[in-house]
Amino acid sequence: SHTPGLISFDVNGGSRRIEGQGACRGDRLVVSLVSTFEETLHSSKADENTKPGGSSFQESTLVRSVLDALPTPIFVKDREHRWVLANQAFAALTGLNPEDLYGKSDYDLFPSQEADVFWEMDERVFNTPNQVLGNEEALTQADGSQLWIYTQKVVTTFTHGEDLLVGVITDITARRNA
Repeated sequence: SHTPGLISFDVNGGSRRIEGQGACRGDRLVVSLVSTFEETLHSSKADENTKPGGSSFQESTLVRSVLDALPTPIFVKDREHRWVLANQAFAALTGLNPEDLYGKSDYDLFPSQEADVFWEMDERVFNTPNQVLGNEEALTQADGSQLWIYTQKVVTTFTHGEDLLVGVITDITARRNA
Protein backbone atom coordinates (compact mmCIF):
# COMPACT_ATOMS: atom_id res chain seq x y z
CA SER A 1 0.00 0.00 0.00
CA HIS A 2 1.12 3.56 -0.64
CA THR A 3 0.74 6.48 1.71
CA PRO A 4 1.22 10.13 0.80
CA GLY A 5 4.13 11.67 2.65
CA LEU A 6 5.36 15.14 3.43
CA ILE A 7 8.75 16.14 4.76
CA SER A 8 9.42 19.76 5.68
CA PHE A 9 12.88 21.14 6.39
CA ASP A 10 15.05 24.24 6.04
CA VAL A 11 17.83 24.68 3.51
CA ASN A 12 20.03 27.74 4.00
CA GLY A 13 17.25 29.53 5.86
CA GLY A 14 14.57 28.80 3.26
CA SER A 15 11.67 26.43 3.85
CA ARG A 16 11.36 23.45 1.49
CA ARG A 17 8.83 20.62 1.16
CA ILE A 18 8.89 17.27 -0.51
CA GLU A 19 5.50 15.70 -1.22
CA GLY A 20 4.66 12.46 -2.92
CA GLN A 21 3.55 8.88 -2.81
CA GLY A 22 5.73 6.22 -1.25
CA ALA A 23 5.59 2.80 0.30
CA CYS A 24 5.50 2.74 4.08
CA ARG A 25 9.12 1.61 4.34
CA GLY A 26 11.14 4.24 6.13
CA ASP A 27 14.36 2.27 5.73
CA ARG A 28 14.04 2.43 1.93
CA LEU A 29 13.54 6.21 2.07
CA VAL A 30 16.62 6.54 4.24
CA VAL A 31 18.72 4.32 1.96
CA SER A 32 17.62 6.38 -1.02
CA LEU A 33 18.45 9.67 0.71
CA VAL A 34 21.79 8.42 2.00
CA SER A 35 22.62 7.00 -1.42
CA THR A 36 21.99 10.37 -3.04
CA PHE A 37 24.08 12.09 -0.36
CA GLU A 38 26.95 9.61 -0.67
CA GLU A 39 26.97 9.78 -4.46
CA THR A 40 27.21 13.55 -4.21
CA LEU A 41 30.06 13.34 -1.68
CA HIS A 42 32.01 10.86 -3.83
CA SER A 43 31.46 12.64 -7.10
CA SER A 44 34.75 12.90 -8.98
CA LYS A 45 33.57 15.78 -11.12
CA ALA A 46 35.46 18.95 -10.29
CA ASP A 47 33.09 21.30 -12.03
CA GLU A 48 30.77 24.14 -11.10
CA ASN A 49 28.14 21.70 -9.80
CA THR A 50 30.29 20.80 -6.78
CA LYS A 51 30.75 24.41 -5.69
CA PRO A 52 28.25 26.38 -3.59
CA GLY A 53 25.39 27.31 -5.88
CA GLY A 54 25.89 24.28 -8.16
CA SER A 55 23.27 21.54 -8.49
CA SER A 56 25.33 18.75 -6.79
CA PHE A 57 26.17 21.06 -3.90
CA GLN A 58 22.50 22.01 -3.55
CA GLU A 59 21.46 18.34 -3.70
CA SER A 60 24.00 17.46 -0.99
CA THR A 61 22.73 20.31 1.19
CA LEU A 62 19.13 19.25 0.56
CA VAL A 63 19.75 15.62 1.52
CA ARG A 64 21.73 16.66 4.63
CA SER A 65 18.82 18.90 5.65
CA VAL A 66 16.28 16.11 5.14
CA LEU A 67 18.34 13.62 7.16
CA ASP A 68 18.79 16.12 9.99
CA ALA A 69 15.06 16.98 9.98
CA LEU A 70 14.15 13.36 10.67
CA PRO A 71 13.72 12.57 14.40
CA THR A 72 14.94 9.02 13.81
CA PRO A 73 18.65 8.36 14.46
CA ILE A 74 20.35 7.37 11.17
CA PHE A 75 23.97 6.48 10.51
CA VAL A 76 26.19 5.06 7.78
CA LYS A 77 29.38 3.04 8.34
CA ASP A 78 32.13 1.91 6.00
CA ARG A 79 33.52 -1.64 5.87
CA GLU A 80 35.98 -0.80 8.66
CA HIS A 81 32.98 0.01 10.92
CA ARG A 82 33.74 3.75 10.94
CA TRP A 83 30.95 6.29 10.71
CA VAL A 84 30.94 8.18 7.42
CA LEU A 85 27.56 9.84 7.90
CA ALA A 86 25.24 10.49 10.83
CA ASN A 87 22.23 12.71 11.28
CA GLN A 88 21.61 15.08 14.20
CA ALA A 89 19.32 12.59 15.99
CA PHE A 90 22.05 9.93 16.01
CA ALA A 91 24.71 12.43 17.05
CA ALA A 92 22.50 13.50 19.99
CA LEU A 93 22.65 9.92 21.32
CA THR A 94 26.44 10.16 21.41
CA GLY A 95 26.73 13.72 22.71
CA LEU A 96 28.82 14.73 19.69
CA ASN A 97 28.27 16.68 16.50
CA PRO A 98 27.81 14.53 13.39
CA GLU A 99 31.15 15.70 11.97
CA ASP A 100 32.93 14.59 15.17
CA LEU A 101 31.73 11.01 14.61
CA TYR A 102 33.30 10.60 11.17
CA GLY A 103 36.18 8.13 11.21
CA LYS A 104 35.32 6.84 14.68
CA SER A 105 34.00 3.37 15.53
CA ASP A 106 31.71 2.04 18.28
CA TYR A 107 34.75 1.34 20.47
CA ASP A 108 35.58 5.07 20.51
CA LEU A 109 32.22 5.95 22.09
CA PHE A 110 30.55 3.04 23.82
CA PRO A 111 31.52 0.57 26.56
CA SER A 112 33.37 -2.39 25.05
CA GLN A 113 30.57 -4.83 25.93
CA GLU A 114 28.09 -2.77 23.85
CA ALA A 115 30.62 -2.10 21.09
CA ASP A 116 31.21 -5.86 20.77
CA VAL A 117 27.47 -6.40 20.15
CA PHE A 118 27.29 -3.56 17.60
CA TRP A 119 30.43 -4.79 15.79
CA GLU A 120 29.18 -8.39 15.63
CA MET A 121 25.82 -7.30 14.23
CA ASP A 122 27.52 -5.03 11.68
CA GLU A 123 29.61 -7.99 10.50
CA ARG A 124 26.47 -10.11 10.09
CA VAL A 125 24.90 -7.33 8.04
CA PHE A 126 28.00 -6.84 5.86
CA ASN A 127 28.00 -10.58 5.18
CA THR A 128 24.26 -10.68 4.37
CA PRO A 129 23.82 -8.16 1.53
CA ASN A 130 20.38 -7.00 0.37
CA GLN A 131 18.64 -7.99 3.60
CA VAL A 132 17.47 -5.68 6.36
CA LEU A 133 18.52 -7.18 9.70
CA GLY A 134 17.26 -5.96 13.06
CA ASN A 135 18.47 -6.38 16.62
CA GLU A 136 17.48 -5.20 20.11
CA GLU A 137 20.48 -3.67 21.85
CA ALA A 138 21.42 -1.67 24.94
CA LEU A 139 23.01 1.71 24.24
CA THR A 140 24.72 3.90 26.82
CA GLN A 141 24.30 7.58 26.01
CA ALA A 142 26.95 10.24 26.58
CA ASP A 143 25.28 11.22 29.89
CA GLY A 144 25.56 7.62 31.14
CA SER A 145 21.86 6.81 30.83
CA GLN A 146 20.97 3.58 29.11
CA LEU A 147 18.45 3.09 26.33
CA TRP A 148 17.07 -0.03 24.74
CA ILE A 149 17.09 0.35 21.00
CA TYR A 150 15.94 -1.62 18.00
CA THR A 151 18.41 -1.12 15.16
CA GLN A 152 17.66 -2.01 11.54
CA LYS A 153 20.69 -2.26 9.29
CA VAL A 154 21.21 -2.97 5.60
CA VAL A 155 24.23 -2.92 3.32
CA THR A 156 23.97 -1.09 0.07
CA THR A 157 26.52 -0.67 -2.71
CA PHE A 158 26.89 2.88 -3.93
CA THR A 159 27.78 3.96 -7.46
CA HIS A 160 31.46 4.27 -6.58
CA GLY A 161 31.41 0.52 -5.69
CA GLU A 162 31.81 0.79 -1.92
CA ASP A 163 29.56 -1.24 0.37
CA LEU A 164 28.20 0.89 3.19
CA LEU A 165 26.05 -0.11 6.14
CA VAL A 166 22.97 2.07 6.71
CA GLY A 167 21.40 1.94 10.17
CA VAL A 168 18.14 3.27 11.58
CA ILE A 169 17.48 3.27 15.34
CA THR A 170 14.17 3.13 17.22
CA ASP A 171 14.11 3.81 20.97
CA ILE A 172 12.18 0.92 22.59
CA THR A 173 13.11 1.74 26.21
CA ALA A 174 9.50 2.44 27.31
CA ARG A 175 8.28 -0.79 25.80
CA ARG A 176 11.09 -2.83 27.37
CA ASN A 177 10.50 -1.26 30.79
CA ALA A 178 6.71 -1.74 30.72
